[in-house]
Amino acid sequence: MGGVTLTEEELRDPARLSDEAAKYADEFLRQENSHFDIGPPDWSTDIALVYTIEAARALAGPRHDLAVELLGLATEATKAGKIARAESERI
Repeated sequence: MGGVTLTEEELRDPARLSDEAAKYADEFLRQENSHFDIGPPDWSTDIALVYTIEAARALAGPRHDLAVELLGLATEATKAGKIARAESERI
Protein backbone atom coordinates (compact mmCIF):
# COMPACT_ATOMS: atom_id res chain seq x y z
CA MET A 1 0.00 0.00 0.00
CA GLY A 2 1.02 3.55 -0.60
CA GLY A 3 3.30 3.07 -3.60
CA VAL A 4 2.85 3.83 -7.28
CA THR A 5 3.69 0.76 -9.34
CA LEU A 6 2.21 1.87 -12.67
CA THR A 7 4.32 2.93 -15.61
CA GLU A 8 4.01 6.44 -17.06
CA GLU A 9 1.92 5.00 -19.90
CA GLU A 10 -0.41 3.19 -17.48
CA LEU A 11 -0.83 6.39 -15.45
CA ARG A 12 -2.12 8.13 -18.57
CA ASP A 13 -4.80 5.44 -19.11
CA PRO A 14 -7.97 6.64 -17.30
CA ALA A 15 -9.52 3.14 -17.22
CA ARG A 16 -6.36 1.60 -15.75
CA LEU A 17 -5.98 4.42 -13.25
CA SER A 18 -9.62 4.04 -12.18
CA ASP A 19 -9.18 0.28 -11.78
CA GLU A 20 -6.04 0.75 -9.65
CA ALA A 21 -7.79 3.40 -7.53
CA ALA A 22 -10.70 1.02 -6.90
CA LYS A 23 -8.33 -1.81 -5.93
CA TYR A 24 -6.44 0.54 -3.62
CA ALA A 25 -9.66 1.72 -1.96
CA ASP A 26 -10.84 -1.87 -1.44
CA GLU A 27 -7.54 -2.87 0.16
CA PHE A 28 -7.43 0.31 2.24
CA LEU A 29 -10.91 -0.36 3.61
CA ARG A 30 -10.10 -4.02 4.27
CA GLN A 31 -7.06 -3.03 6.31
CA GLU A 32 -8.85 -0.16 8.03
CA ASN A 33 -11.70 -2.42 9.12
CA SER A 34 -9.42 -5.19 10.33
CA HIS A 35 -7.19 -3.32 12.79
CA PHE A 36 -8.80 -0.54 14.74
CA ASP A 37 -11.73 1.81 14.65
CA ILE A 38 -10.87 5.50 14.47
CA GLY A 39 -14.48 6.53 14.05
CA PRO A 40 -16.43 7.71 11.04
CA PRO A 41 -14.85 10.40 8.89
CA ASP A 42 -16.34 13.78 8.20
CA TRP A 43 -17.15 13.05 4.57
CA SER A 44 -16.00 16.51 3.48
CA THR A 45 -12.44 15.55 4.42
CA ASP A 46 -12.36 11.78 3.86
CA ILE A 47 -9.58 11.96 1.25
CA ALA A 48 -7.46 13.93 3.74
CA LEU A 49 -7.95 11.09 6.21
CA VAL A 50 -6.64 8.59 3.66
CA TYR A 51 -3.59 10.76 2.90
CA THR A 52 -2.88 11.10 6.62
CA ILE A 53 -3.05 7.37 7.28
CA GLU A 54 -0.78 6.68 4.31
CA ALA A 55 1.62 9.35 5.59
CA ALA A 56 1.77 7.54 8.94
CA ARG A 57 2.60 4.31 7.11
CA ALA A 58 5.37 6.09 5.19
CA LEU A 59 6.77 7.51 8.44
CA ALA A 60 6.93 4.00 9.89
CA GLY A 61 9.43 3.15 7.15
CA PRO A 62 12.13 4.95 5.23
CA ARG A 63 9.80 6.99 2.99
CA HIS A 64 9.78 10.26 4.89
CA ASP A 65 9.72 12.39 1.72
CA LEU A 66 6.53 10.60 0.70
CA ALA A 67 5.05 11.31 4.14
CA VAL A 68 5.77 15.03 3.77
CA GLU A 69 4.12 15.06 0.34
CA LEU A 70 1.07 13.16 1.60
CA LEU A 71 0.66 15.44 4.60
CA GLY A 72 0.75 18.43 2.25
CA LEU A 73 -1.98 16.82 0.15
CA ALA A 74 -3.95 16.11 3.31
CA THR A 75 -3.73 19.77 4.30
CA GLU A 76 -4.92 20.91 0.86
CA ALA A 77 -7.76 18.36 0.88
CA THR A 78 -8.84 19.44 4.36
CA LYS A 79 -8.96 23.09 3.35
CA ALA A 80 -10.94 22.22 0.20
CA GLY A 81 -13.31 20.04 2.23
CA LYS A 82 -13.93 22.82 4.74
CA ILE A 83 -14.75 25.23 1.93
CA ALA A 84 -17.08 22.75 0.24
CA ARG A 85 -18.81 22.00 3.54
CA ALA A 86 -19.29 25.70 4.32
CA GLU A 87 -20.71 26.31 0.86
CA SER A 88 -23.13 23.38 1.14
CA GLU A 89 -24.31 24.60 4.55
CA ARG A 90 -25.15 28.01 3.05
CA ILE A 91 -27.47 26.45 0.48
